[in-house]
Amino acid sequence: MAAYNAALEQFNAGQSAFDAGLAQYNEGIAQYNDGLAQYYAARDQYLAGEDEYAAGLAEYNARLAELAQAEAQYEEGQIQYQEGLEQYQEGLEQYQQGQEDLAEGLDLLNEGEEAYDEGLAQYEEGQVRLQEAMDDLEKLNQCHWNLLTPEGNAGFVQIRTDARNVSDMGGTFALVFILVGALVIYATVGRIIDEQRNLVGVSKALGMYNREIFMKYLSFGVTATVIGSILGIVLGYFFIQSIYLTLYGANYTFNMDHHSIIIWLTAVVFVAGLALSSVTVWFACSTLMRSSAITLMQDRVPDIKRSKKKSGRGKGSLYGNMILLNMLSDKKRVLVTIVSIAGSCTLLVTGMALNFSINNSIDAQFNDVEVYDLKITYDLNISGRVQDQIERVLQEESLSYLPVSSSFTSYDSNGKLGVFELLTTDFGSIDQYIERHDINTNEIYTGAGSGIWIFQRLAETLDIGAGDTLTLYDSSLNPHEVSIAGVFTEYVGQQVLMSNELYEEVFNETPQYNTLLVNQNGSDCTEAVERISDLNGFISSRDTVERYNHAKALSSVLDYISALFVAAAGLMAYFILLNLVNMYVHQKTHELTIMRINGFTVGETIRYVSLELIVSTVLGIILGLGLGSLLSYRVVCLLESLSLHIIRDIQFKAWGYAAFITVIFATLVSAWALRKVRRLKLTDINNE
Repeated sequence: MAAYNAALEQFNAGQSAFDAGLAQYNEGIAQYNDGLAQYYAARDQYLAGEDEYAAGLAEYNARLAELAQAEAQYEEGQIQYQEGLEQYQEGLEQYQQGQEDLAEGLDLLNEGEEAYDEGLAQYEEGQVRLQEAMDDLEKLNQCHWNLLTPEGNAGFVQIRTDARNVSDMGGTFALVFILVGALVIYATVGRIIDEQRNLVGVSKALGMYNREIFMKYLSFGVTATVIGSILGIVLGYFFIQSIYLTLYGANYTFNMDHHSIIIWLTAVVFVAGLALSSVTVWFACSTLMRSSAITLMQDRVPDIKRSKKKSGRGKGSLYGNMILLNMLSDKKRVLVTIVSIAGSCTLLVTGMALNFSINNSIDAQFNDVEVYDLKITYDLNISGRVQDQIERVLQEESLSYLPVSSSFTSYDSNGKLGVFELLTTDFGSIDQYIERHDINTNEIYTGAGSGIWIFQRLAETLDIGAGDTLTLYDSSLNPHEVSIAGVFTEYVGQQVLMSNELYEEVFNETPQYNTLLVNQNGSDCTEAVERISDLNGFISSRDTVERYNHAKALSSVLDYISALFVAAAGLMAYFILLNLVNMYVHQKTHELTIMRINGFTVGETIRYVSLELIVSTVLGIILGLGLGSLLSYRVVCLLESLSLHIIRDIQFKAWGYAAFITVIFATLVSAWALRKVRRLKLTDINNE
């Protein structure tokens, strides 16, 4: 049983193994059938793959051919690509340039549109102005043509006037120097002749003719004249002329290196100088020529008329009587000394009076005539609103103002055309900006009167006055007669005043304002001027200080001329007075030595000599003040022009300065010459 059970267990185990093997067999058979099916399927697939391979190979070969063809096309495409890339870069640059051109074109378009708008506005404004001009043209009368000479040019007239003034002054002062020169030659030669009386007498006694003696002194005078003339010609052409060219070069433009040398005038001056010196020497020698040899060899006795009245005592002090006798015994020297001092004082008075008169005239113009503080000019043709804009600024700054029409208007000047500045305004307020002073009483006029108001120099030039008529010309040079209401004083400029009503009556049109006269009223107008200067249509603004400085600059030439007068006076005092005083001291050497021997001190001796010089100086100054006033009046009249009126009154301040400087000149020269008195040697009395 145990074996059975063991066998049964082995059978069951075998059966189980058989069943497992059978199951594996069945499974293997299934797997075989599946593999066989897969084989047949794979074989079918392989066969189909062979067909596909053959077809793929054929297609491969075809594709390979296409690849070769594509490679060729690729190479060609690469070339086309490079070319296209270059075209692309070029196109891109063109595109960018086009973008820039487009931006510039847009800017130009905008500018063009603005210019078009502006041009359109100007065109429309021009159309309006054209229509206005055509309307004005229809109103115009027939125009007149006038042929102007160079006198129609203001610059030519001004420089010609200045040249004429200098020429007239030169002629006037030439007469003064000629007179002084003649007196100097006369005194010098006369003194030499008096000192050589005995020598001339001996020469006559030895048989010399008068003409031979005269030629000796004539050669002295002529030689000095020749040397002096040459020196004067050189200084005149190259020194004085350079000074004038430099001075006037500040106001005019010309070749300052060109020195004009007038041969014929130089020759005339040279010959005239020789003739003058010859005549002067002849007058100095005339008495000598008429005297005999015996008379000349005797000591000269002073020709003094004594009073027939007998008196035990002379009147006056000893010094006074001696000085009077000396002056009466040598009238020639005393006269020349007085005239020389008078000539020096005359030049000083003239130079200083001229300086004071001109400066006082400029001061009076800007303090008493033009009493406004600021002058603003503008152009309504540039902007028709500029006047309103300027007035608005002035009102905001609390500045008072007067609108004025300023224009240069032609008038009939003795058959020729002249030009002055015509100011047209409302006369109700003009006195606060321009004062009209009577030329005789200096009273201030008020009101417009019944005509125009002309300045003094115009009235004097044309010889017209209140109640007369003056011919004015409009822009077409049509003549219009207008009456003169009065004449007022004006020192600088040439302004004629007319009321608005009279302007409309005369010219049949309304005056167009282009100027504003402004008063500051104690305010500062600097800010107002800065605001106004930015306005369209503004031209210029000039305050009183600027106009005053400009007038001073133009007159500075005359200041230098005044300085030349002072320098000439100093030279005259030095050379002429020094010569005269030296000759006087030399003549009195014997007499002064005797005074010293008789107990006079050096101071007393110098005082004796000086008293006569003091008397001569006082007389010369008195004469010089009178002559200087006359000469300064003459020079002022020569310097005046249509646009310049100089105060002609006597300048007493100039008298004081001139007298003081003359005394200084005479004192210095006399002190230098009187040093010889201190050096007198009393032991030389027998040698005198």
